[in-house]
Amino acid sequence: MRKELSNPKWKKELVNLGSICDPYQPIKKKNQITREMLKEFSRYKVPLTIATKSNLISRDIDIITEMSKETYVDVVISISSINDQIRKQIEPRTTSTQGRLKLAEELSSFSINVGILLMPIIPFLNDSDEDLEELFSEISKVKPKYVIPGIMYLTSSPKKRFLEFIEMVHPKLLPNFKDYYKGRSPPKSYKDSIYKKLTKLRQKYNLHEYKSSYTNTSSTNQSKLDSWF
Repeated sequence: MRKELSNPKWKKELVNLGSICDPYQPIKKKNQITREMLKEFSRYKVPLTIATKSNLISRDIDIITEMSKETYVDVVISISSINDQIRKQIEPRTTSTQGRLKLAEELSSFSINVGILLMPIIPFLNDSDEDLEELFSEISKVKPKYVIPGIMYLTSSPKKRFLEFIEMVHPKLLPNFKDYYKGRSPPKSYKDSIYKKLTKLRQKYNLHEYKSSYTNTSSTNQSKLDSWF
């Protein structure tokens, strides 16, 4: 990684750390791979977005704060549901929703750019009007820079596992999910309806859409590192 970052041909495009797999898995508490990576990103002043649902990132506030003085740094906290029972079912062994909101507030107190990933929105589980209203109300209290919502989509292998989970935990909902997920995502009518609802909630609670303040004047090309991390 150090060799790649020091390559003069690389123009320091924005790196996305955690877009596929959370960079703060429980094992990172012991092996600290992510912390060591952050040291290298900091060394080369790499513009960075970090997405996580773990409060383990608070351990690295010292590095992230220093990085933000030298380059663009964004931390995006992933939140799935205000209902902690649902959260435990779909994201077992993860930081509670209230814990993640406190984490967002803590990071912001260090003048770190913080956004919220409202994902995954799952039909019939965490998309009720009441739950979404309460969730947006709670998010608004920590004053994130933006909120990015996203509906759950399923490819073949994850779909099989998810439907097995639904059959075990919410068997009455299984026909609904089979109907909604004949493809990778729910029907267009559902997506249109839920995004319209989310837009109204975002406006009601004065929460902004994602607009990155990052600019790279040296290059407009995407970094290979985007897909690596």
